[in-house]
Amino acid sequence: MKKIAGLLIMAFLWWGCRQKDKGSFSIQVELQHIPMQDTAYLDELQLAGTKTIDTARIEDASGKFTFTTVVPEEGLYRIRFADGKMLLLVLNGSDLTIRGDYTHLQEVKIEGSPSSVQLNQFLHELNNKSQALTHLAVQYDSLKSQGTSDSLLIPQALELENQEKAFTDYVMKF
Repeated sequence: MKKIAGLLIMAFLWWGCRQKDKGSFSIQVELQHIPMQDTAYLDELQLAGTKTIDTARIEDASGKFTFTTVVPEEGLYRIRFADGKMLLLVLNGSDLTIRGDYTHLQEVKIEGSPSSVQLNQFLHELNNKSQALTHLAVQYDSLKSQGTSDSLLIPQALELENQEKAFTDYVMKF
C-alpha cells in the first residue's frame, strides 16, 4: 500500500514538472483550533527533494494566515505544520482559499484548485479503504490463529481477496 501511495506522489511530481511557468498567487487559510504561535510552511515537493518556498506565522486567534509567493510551475505542494500535520495541494498560480478545522485537515474545504480537491478526496478515500482492508486482514488472521475451520475461513479469505482487488482497482483508476 505504501508503494502505491509513493508511486502516486511520484506521478503527481512528474505531472507537475511538465507544466508551464505560472505567476504570483496567495493562499488564504482559516483553520479553527490551530495552535497559536505556530509556523506554517509552504513546501514544493520536487523529485530532488522538498523546498520550503514560504512561511506564515499563526498569530490570529481565528486561525487565519496567508501565504503569498510565486509558483514557478504547476506542481505538488504541501502546507506543513510544526506538529507534522500537512495538507497536500496542486498549485498552478491561482489564488486559493482553505477553510476548516485543524483537527480534521482531511475535511477542509479548498477553493481555487479543483486538482487539490480531487487529490485530497482521493487520499481521504484511500485512507478509509486502507483502514477497512487492514481491519479485514486482522479479522482473518485472528480467525486463522484460533484454528477456525476452513468452512469459516474460506469465505473470509475470499472477502479479503475481493477487497484487496477493489482497493487496487480504485488506486489504478485514479
